[in-house]
Amino acid sequence: MRAGLQNVLIAQDRLRVDCVDLLLHDLQSYAIGGLAIHTSSLNAQGIVQFRIRRDTFFIDPQLLVVIIPSGNDGALHDTASVIPAVDLPAITTVSSDRGDPGYQGSLRLEPLAAKMRPFAVPMERLGVTVLERLFPGRLSDPATTAG
Repeated sequence: MRAGLQNVLIAQDRLRVDCVDLLLHDLQSYAIGGLAIHTSSLNAQGIVQFRIRRDTFFIDPQLLVVIIPSGNDGALHDTASVIPAVDLPAITTVSSDRGDPGYQGSLRLEPLAAKMRPFAVPMERLGVTVLERLFPGRLSDPATTAG
């Protein structure tokens, strides 16, 4: 599948050897970016919890972790979190689940926790934001260039 005005290829078939769910390839600059996508349910207190296995996770400036919260009814929340992999250890705690080490995080959505504000993205801008952060200056948003 191609996106971003025919400039980005999304390679969806990833081996389950690392944390990358989607690998994006900018076909003009040959830059590559990865997405680790996690969904999580919003609990009764308005908190989302997530856990990322440390064995398959790696720090890379071209890797983004996307947290997509949903309500108990399955409806997506109106805000997602797009976290650069390099920032993940600073906003999570190291945990162990039956001997399996990982990064555990929790965030309050309403009001949004201060440590998560830099990563908050409205769901309607999620795709554009991911492309802008992985490939800065490569793509233009038609909504901002129309005139």
